[in-house]
Amino acid sequence: MNKVYIAGDMLKQGNQMLRKLEKEKLESAGLKVHNPMDDEEINDKKKDPKAEDIFRKDTQAIIESETIIFDADDNNVGTTTEVGQVWGINFMLGEINKAIDESDGSYEDIGKKIMKILGRIPLKDVYWHNSDIRNVEGIKEEGLRRSYSLNQYLHGCLLDMSGEHKFFDEIVDILYEKAKKE
Repeated sequence: MNKVYIAGDMLKQGNQMLRKLEKEKLESAGLKVHNPMDDEEINDKKKDPKAEDIFRKDTQAIIESETIIFDADDNNVGTTTEVGQVWGINFMLGEINKAIDESDGSYEDIGKKIMKILGRIPLKDVYWHNSDIRNVEGIKEEGLRRSYSLNQYLHGCLLDMSGEHKFFDEIVDILYEKAKKE
């Protein structure tokens, strides 16, 4: 059965109601649905879920789903991150499938074509920084008295790609040192 992943804002009560309605409609059509907001392990904030956990669990559900439905808007960073992930997954799978289709069917030819793709599309070396002046180390804030927060799905994605945040000058130093070695 086709597993459907519902992607969209779920931070406000109205959007939560919409995600619930979408899930009910899809299930009534006989579909198996993953609604990320139903996962209490990562959405019950009293359980103190980490950005990495949110990212890994939602990403695993995206990978396992055959259909993704996006409620896309400019205000939802997590959904925007999911859109980029799904595009990247589909692009690479498309390239691999094309290589297989254009091969003579032997593992050797398929391997050569996939190696050609890997030579054409390098693994990205990723760094990230955040220049928002509210991003202050060690500040203790809670509840609505937070001066800054990064979307946790986006944060988890960044952590998964390249680890903890760095300051821009640190990134410049790292790249400078790397260039010296090449």
